[in-house]
Amino acid sequence: MISNAVCAEYPNSVLFYYSNRPITNEQLNRFDWIVLDSNANCVLKEIREQFWMKRKPKLIGYLSIGEVEKSEKSFFKNCILGKNKEWNSYIIDLRKDTCFNKLLKKASIIRNKAFDGFFLDTIDSYQAVLPRDEWKGYERAEVKFIKTLRKKYPDSLILVNRAFNIFDNVKSYIDGFVVEELFYNIDSEGNIEENSKDEVNYLINKLSYIKRNGIPVIVIDYIPSYRIDLIWKDLINIRKLGFIPYISNRNLCVIGYSCGIEIPRKVILIYDSTFTFSKIRQVSAANRLLQLPVEYLGFKPEIYDINREKLPPPYKSEGYLGVIVTQVSKKNLLKLDSWLIKAKKNGLKIFFFNNLPLKKNYLKSLD
Repeated sequence: MISNAVCAEYPNSVLFYYSNRPITNEQLNRFDWIVLDSNANCVLKEIREQFWMKRKPKLIGYLSIGEVEKSEKSFFKNCILGKNKEWNSYIIDLRKDTCFNKLLKKASIIRNKAFDGFFLDTIDSYQAVLPRDEWKGYERAEVKFIKTLRKKYPDSLILVNRAFNIFDNVKSYIDGFVVEELFYNIDSEGNIEENSKDEVNYLINKLSYIKRNGIPVIVIDYIPSYRIDLIWKDLINIRKLGFIPYISNRNLCVIGYSCGIEIPRKVILIYDSTFTFSKIRQVSAANRLLQLPVEYLGFKPEIYDINREKLPPPYKSEGYLGVIVTQVSKKNLLKLDSWLIKAKKNGLKIFFFNNLPLKKNYLKSLD
């Protein structure tokens, strides 16, 4: 059987995004393949109706075939092999027919949501709970699952994560191979960890073999968004190896970087409707006094009422360059304080219009 990778366009950029927050058309159009949480509230069918979606991007649904979340434990109650304490999830036994068929049912639900394919994750989780002499039997079940998926959905993309042990048996049935943490990772405390040269060379040798077999290799590295210098370096190094990079935060809940670093030009304008005595945005100082000059300077303003609206994630990878804050009431100060410190940490410029609403200790954090 010939893999779809033979006839599908080789992707130049990818996005892995596990969040309920909507993705804008502008963001969608930056990527060739987009992997989404298949349970997220993304209106895929409405996105499909847009004319430019006929060519790109391909939307790929996340499917864990080695672990299930706590909420799914009862559904897979006869399939549990053990627990992954780090992620509070449960490792399942794909060798059992009941487990196998339940995962096929999940795949069917994903496909019916208008996804173009599947991203199969947690493929190597069995190694944490099974003795080594049982690995081959489990791997045969994984190969069978991937072949069944390909037969059932011949036009769907299939991406696999760290399927090193079964690659030679599935390379004709998959369209992409994913590996995490080639060069960098973020630990539980938010610190950047760099892999040793031996670890890096070991993975590069394995991934180069996969690439020589005609399968696109996608590398996900984890770097905080405020380290633009390191992100740029990592993007270049991964591209030089012939792999497709994607760099984001540890939870993959923000728009990251793949084919380059976007020059941010969006400016967040924050006002508080408590002082306008109206829910009408047009009467706010942000609209009357700030929006026009911001646009005149070539930036794209986004206005938020902190009294009624949730502020966006303050990341440059989301296209944001800076923040302008107008008068804010005391009841909204706490919410604003922590958000502004996060924005500053992520490299956004912060401006105050008319007053400084923060406490002294927060102002020190913004120095």
